[in-house]
Amino acid sequence: SFENWVYTITWEDGTTEAFDSISEVDDMVDEAADDGDAGTVAPTDDDPWEAGTHVYKEDRLHGTVASYDLATDAYLVNWEDGSTETFFDDSGELDGFVENADNYEGYEPGQAVKKETEGGWITGTITSFDNWVYYITWEDNTKDEYTNIGEVDDLVLAADNGSGTDSPTEDGTDSDTEDGTDAATEEDATDAPTDEEINKEQNVANKGGSTPVANELENNPDDNSPTVP
Repeated sequence: SFENWVYTITWEDGTTEAFDSISEVDDMVDEAADDGDAGTVAPTDDDPWEAGTHVYKEDRLHGTVASYDLATDAYLVNWEDGSTETFFDDSGELDGFVENADNYEGYEPGQAVKKETEGGWITGTITSFDNWVYYITWEDNTKDEYTNIGEVDDLVLAADNGSGTDSPTEDGTDSDTEDGTDAATEEDATDAPTDEEINKEQNVANKGGSTPVANELENNPDDNSPTVP
């Protein structure tokens, strides 16, 4: 239990012990976690989340618990984007964010990333993820550390989408028109006479008249326009 800033711990042999040193308890919890004995342990009704507990929102935002106010039963959370937020313990919302953080596994080493620099786009790979810090090595052998999870998500997305190339349209094509055809080709196809137009104008020509299509065929004998049956 935790009461009046004193932790009471029950050991596996059934004995109990009281600790008024928060840092000492933190060290024991960390040691248990390092040994694989426990993850983040949910607090009891009298045991608040500790300062430094990791939290993670669904909108790619990571943060830590900054403090807990016993009088108001409220937590203050610092988010990685510099904002702060208050959560009341009885809402249970913070518990969900702590669970999200516990379940976050991160990208695997070797995951491709891409970013835009003054000299253009460069690629890199995630080399490791430790204590909510991503370590990235770029193709020019420079290295960066990222604590902003959303920013790393964007780097991965840029690599997956091939950023730095011609932007695709919404349907995945990279053409100039909505249906994916080339604009110039579409314009040429629109200008070409149809078989029906040629037949109509041929009838006029047979009667001794002159038509634009006939003139074009006469002036451009090598033109690849459809022949008239």
